[in-house]
Amino acid sequence: MKSRKAQTLPTNTIIILVLGLVVLALLILYFTGGMKNLWSEIQQRAGIVSGSEYEAREMCNAWCNVENKEVCTHTFNFKDGDKTIKKSCVSGVSDTSGNLGVTCPICSA
Repeated sequence: MKSRKAQTLPTNTIIILVLGLVVLALLILYFTGGMKNLWSEIQQRAGIVSGSEYEAREMCNAWCNVENKEVCTHTFNFKDGDKTIKKSCVSGVSDTSGNLGVTCPICSA
């Protein structure tokens, strides 16, 4: 009579199975929009400028390029956890906790 031993899976099979599950989880996150939240969380913890802050800075630069005076007084609200942080395009705007670092000559005139 043959000896019946438990069959084992090769290590390569287990590694490929785990990698496949990780890829599947990442695909699910990507298609459900969870990657955006995950990426912004990683950026926030690493101290990288958030996408919305980058977009706000680009908008301020565009206003400055077309000499729109709104660049001198406009403020943006950013979420930082439970807090809301107000930042202006240029320095010198009251009631803000910082500025986006845009220098615009029409604001100093």
